[in-house]
Amino acid sequence: PGAAASRRRAAGVVAVLLVSVCGLLIWQPWQQQARPEGEAGPAQVAVAIPGGYLWANERRDAAGTLASPLTEAPAAAVRWVLPDPTGFSGGPAVDAQGNVYATSNGGSLYALTPAGDMRWQSALPADPVGVPALGIVPAADGQPASALYVTDKAGGLSAFTLDGEFLWRTRTKTGRRASSGAVVGGDGTIYYTVVDRVEAVSPGGQP
Repeated sequence: PGAAASRRRAAGVVAVLLVSVCGLLIWQPWQQQARPEGEAGPAQVAVAIPGGYLWANERRDAAGTLASPLTEAPAAAVRWVLPDPTGFSGGPAVDAQGNVYATSNGGSLYALTPAGDMRWQSALPADPVGVPALGIVPAADGQPASALYVTDKAGGLSAFTLDGEFLWRTRTKTGRRASSGAVVGGDGTIYYTVVDRVEAVSPGGQP
C-alpha cells in the first residue's frame, strides 16, 4: 500500500506540472493576441555599435538586437539592384557612411556606395558563409581602424580593410566549414561558429 500511495503521489505531481506547462504555453500566445490594438509589445532596444556602423553583422550588433535606432524610417522603395547570377550568401553589412558590403555564393566580396555604385570588388579564397561583419581594430597609436570580416566554407576567416585591401586569413585546426557569419566584440575579438564549436580570433588574425 505504501508503494502504491507513493506512485499515486508522483503521478499527481507530474500531472500538476504538465497542466502548469500547458497553461503557460496557452497563456503566452493568448496574451499576445489579447493585447489592445495599437499597443506595442516588448521590443529590443538598439545598442551602440563601436565604429558607428549602421548594420555591423547579420543581427545588426554584437548583442543581436535586430533593432534600429531610427524612429522614422523612409518608405520602402527599390533604389538600386546588384545582380549576381550565383546569388548571395546572406544579407549586407552597412558602415557608418551607408556603404554596403555583401558576399556572393560565387566567391565575390562587393563594396557599394549608398547610391549603389561599385566601390570595389574582391575575390574570396573560398565560398563565403552568412553575412560580412564590420569591426574596429584597436591600434597602439590610439587611432583604431575599421575592418571587414568574411567566414567561408573551408573553415576560414578573412579580414579586409574597408577600402578592399586584404589583411589576413586564418583557418580552423579542424578544417570544418564555418556555419555562421562573424560577430565582433567590443574589444575587436571576432567570433564565429564551425558546426559544433565557437572560434575566437584576435584582431590580428591569431586564434
